[in-house]
Formats: sequence, C-alpha cells, structure tokens
Amino acid sequence: MASNDPVATAATATERVGSSRPEVIAAAAARLGAHASQLAILLDFDGTLAPIVDDPAAAAPDPAAASAARTLATRVALLACVTGRPALQARGLLGVDTIAYTGLHGAEVLQPGAAAPEVPEAFAADGAAVAAIIAQARAEPQGLAGLDLEEKGPIVALHWRRAVDPLAAQARAEELADRAVAAGLRSGTGRAVLELRPALELTKGDGVQALLSTAPEVRHAVFAGDDVTDLDAFARLRALVADGTLEGATLIAVAGADAPPQVADAADLVLSTPADLGAFLTDVVSHASAATRPPKGA
Repeated sequence: MASNDPVATAATATERVGSSRPEVIAAAAARLGAHASQLAILLDFDGTLAPIVDDPAAAAPDPAAASAARTLATRVALLACVTGRPALQARGLLGVDTIAYTGLHGAEVLQPGAAAPEVPEAFAADGAAVAAIIAQARAEPQGLAGLDLEEKGPIVALHWRRAVDPLAAQARAEELADRAVAAGLRSGTGRAVLELRPALELTKGDGVQALLSTAPEVRHAVFAGDDVTDLDAFARLRALVADGTLEGATLIAVAGADAPPQVADAADLVLSTPADLGAFLTDVVSHASAATRPPKGA
C-alpha cells in the first residue's frame, strides 16, 4: 500500500529493512527534521541512549544524544524515553525533565515535570509476591549464585554479567523465573538479565501508545531500541501505521556487539552505538532548527 507519509525514510523498499548505509541514514534524519512539528521521537535508555555497563547504576547517556534530546524536546510534537528502568530513575540519569518517560516496560507513565509516575494499582500490588521469591532464594544454600539484583519497584532484575560463574548465575535466574511463573507472575529476558515481573502484562508497546494518545498532532513516530523488549514498541508502531492512526514510523536498532539480531532484523535503520544515535539525533536537530513545536491544544 502506498504511503502518504512525507517523513518516510529515503531508502527503497529493499533497502528499508535494517539499512546501515550512511546516505540512507542521513536522508532519514533530514526528512524527520523537516517535519518536526508532526514527529514523535521515542528512545530506549540502556544500550540506546546510554552504553551498556556492568553496573546499571553507573550508566550514563551519550553526551551528544542527551544534548540533542534536550533540544528536540522543543522542536518535535513529542519526545519521550521508553525504558525498562523506573521512570524517575531514567529521568535522573538522562537529566531532561521536560520530556515524558515510560518506565518498567510500559507500566509507568511520567509526564514532563511530574513528581511521580502513574502506575496501575494491580501492577504495583504484585511487588510483594516478587519480593517474596527473592527473599526465599536468599535463604536457600545456593543464595543468588552471584546474581546482581536491580530492584525496580514491583520488578526485580537479575543480572549475571558480572558473575564469577555466569552460566551458574543464569541458571539460578531461570530457576527463579520458573518459580515466578508458577506463582502466576511473569518473567522477561534481556541482555545478560532476566526480570521477575507482576502478572499484569504491559509492554513498551503499551507505553508508546499511552504517550502517543497525549499528542494527536503526531503523524510519524521514530523509535530507537536495542533489545527484545523494544520489539513490542516496533510492533505497536507498525500496527498504528496499518490502522491509519499514524502515517508512518521509522524503527531504529542500536545494534551493539551483543545485541539480539532480531532487533536489527525488524528495524528500518541500523546504528552501531549510542554515540551513533547521538550523531543521528544531532543531524535531526540541524534540520529541525527552524521548526517550532505547536502549543498543546492548538
């Protein structure tokens, strides 16, 4: 079906899937910037805006990406961070409080300047059940087998990147995930991490849709991500294009050395690092310099 989207990437049909060609990426940035007033830019944090690091607390955004995000927030219809971290934590790390955040894989929505995120009561209530599984594991002889715990409110992430025996730590994480599922909870995987999650199934696709519902002027959406949880956002945006809610979407994979290959396979554009994303966003800024964000309600 032919697209009326003026922001569609300049690649041909055969080049669109996973293109890393510099001229295609540059043309996409120019087109996106030229139509900034109708544009949503939605960005994952870890592995996308910020390099993956051994200690999640030590993560820091690429300086150019953070600077461009701050500028684009005044140029595009919607700019937001869509992350698996708690939304307030992501805002503190990125350092931009004038944009929206969705945290915990779509469960939280933190509006610009808000003191706290909105989160479904049923999602938050399962935090005690997740915590009980961790407490039981700590009391067992095997303990956590070298896993690093990252507590995200109702979600607990089990990292084995720094474990002395990563295979044993991963096996322990998978065992705890099985317990969570048996208890009616959910689990989810990522790059050297497994999460224990509440029963209520929310994804980054749900977070993206919630954000877009606040910006009806958006006609084209960009999403950049690096991990399998970002595929839910990719799929939701393609569905919104298919049903006519959006005129188009540009899906960007930030495909580092250990990134799941299916993310690049599903993307329109492929970048290698958060620094590359920073350069791309800076290029979008350069083409959006004359644009102004329309006032809400206009």
